[in-house]
Amino acid sequence: MLTISDRCYICIPYLKKDEEFISDLQKIFTEVVIHQGEKRPDENQLKDIVKEYESIIIGAQEVMSREVAKSAKGLKSIGSLSTGLDHINLPAFEERGIEILSVSQANSVSVAEHAIGLILCLQKDCLNLTSLFWREKVGTV
Repeated sequence: MLTISDRCYICIPYLKKDEEFISDLQKIFTEVVIHQGEKRPDENQLKDIVKEYESIIIGAQEVMSREVAKSAKGLKSIGSLSTGLDHINLPAFEERGIEILSVSQANSVSVAEHAIGLILCLQKDCLNLTSLFWREKVGTV
């Protein structure tokens, strides 16, 4: 269970632009740290992060391996901002009682809408119109 004294590390640098998201996290955690630099943390950096923080927010690029799990001394939760969890060794973290949170259904309506849009586009032959548009505006497809 998370407590107000817990600290959270965000592995996704561009989330610093989402002020509302950061503000919400600051209401929950005493400290919120956002990964600095353009590159996301690698496995060795993740090992260090999970030693120091109680919560970590990751994306699909962060591979949470068994080796990372072994380093997770005080980690209580992992929040994954991706639809799948195949980048997380679930048994390794669950064995340690670490809660895994995901947004697996978050984009389901958007994906369905996109699929229907593409079906309609195929039905109306929009793809050829798109090619004509690009030839006119850009010069190539």
